[in-house]
Amino acid sequence: MTATFVAAAEPAVEVDGTASFYRHGWHSWSPTGWVDPTVGRRPIADLARRLGHDDPVHAFDEQLGGSAVGAVEHADGTVTLLGALAPGAWVWPDGAVLRGSSESGEIEWFVASGDERDVFGGYAAALADRLGRRGGARMRVWCSWYSFYESITEDAMNGVLSAFGDLPFDVVQIDDGWEDGIGDWRPNRDFPGGMAAMAERIRAGGRRAGLWLAPLIAHSSSQLASERPELLLRSTDGEPVVAGINWGGPYFALDPSAQATREFLGELIGTVRGWGYDYLKLDFLYGAAFPGLHETEMPREVAYREALQVMRDAAGEDCYLLACGAPIVASIGIFDGVRIGPDVAEFWEEPAMVALGDESARGARNALATSSQL
Repeated sequence: MTATFVAAAEPAVEVDGTASFYRHGWHSWSPTGWVDPTVGRRPIADLARRLGHDDPVHAFDEQLGGSAVGAVEHADGTVTLLGALAPGAWVWPDGAVLRGSSESGEIEWFVASGDERDVFGGYAAALADRLGRRGGARMRVWCSWYSFYESITEDAMNGVLSAFGDLPFDVVQIDDGWEDGIGDWRPNRDFPGGMAAMAERIRAGGRRAGLWLAPLIAHSSSQLASERPELLLRSTDGEPVVAGINWGGPYFALDPSAQATREFLGELIGTVRGWGYDYLKLDFLYGAAFPGLHETEMPREVAYREALQVMRDAAGEDCYLLACGAPIVASIGIFDGVRIGPDVAEFWEEPAMVALGDESARGARNALATSSQL
């Protein structure tokens, strides 16, 4: 492998023919893998489905491209890679040139050619050197989502805990459905005993207690959205930035650069840690990396990463943080793990989502495609 480091805002690397292009998704649900560069990108037909599918800045691009890193495979099987070593970059093939751009201006890039495994391994090592590495232990996690989805209750959890016996789970994690609302992170009426008591019961069985949160978004119907408008990211027309549609309506992105948001995040994570949870699954994180008017002007993925660091500091080094729906490069060095791919489901794929070209929709096919090329 040959490798170099280049400082540039818009690097261009000459390549000798392109048999296929490695397209890297923006966040951990986004489609990623080797694709035919002559086919181009099939845009999603409905705007609402674009929300959360991939980087909204490039949602309407017809030019094939990917987040942070791209690579081309040559006719002889070798690979040339161009990868950013800082958040907020885009890479695309342009004939006999592999091009990149950065929202932060001049940054450092990794350029390498050779065997695919060596090239990608070299890029991963360079990222770890620049952004950090966390080596959390692998754990066996029971997650409530695929047993109860949003219908989780205190009684259901008590039944699960009573039935576990000596099953070898290291973590019991309560997923979406325990909270009063997205943005209103207090237990709902289905958890009358409170979340601290539930964590204590999980730990009494010799397992770590885990909890799901989506700390960087707020549902439009939430108390947080109506009572804490200073936390919300705004568009140029002054309206809250809609980061997606779920839970019966739109949800808004928080402004990760705002001091009020950072104080809110620190207090939230501190509260949850005080309840006794030391495994936190943080979901729908990409919302805070949407474009908008920041209280403190800075590139959007830089602001996102700084907000993540606030949560890491509040959680402490001994807390396992799992990212989900997280911009990949901007999250490196802060999280212990990243859940890749969309939700698994009991069906292969949804025909409506196939028609829209949404490869991040739930289903067995899209989940498998993230870890093996289909």
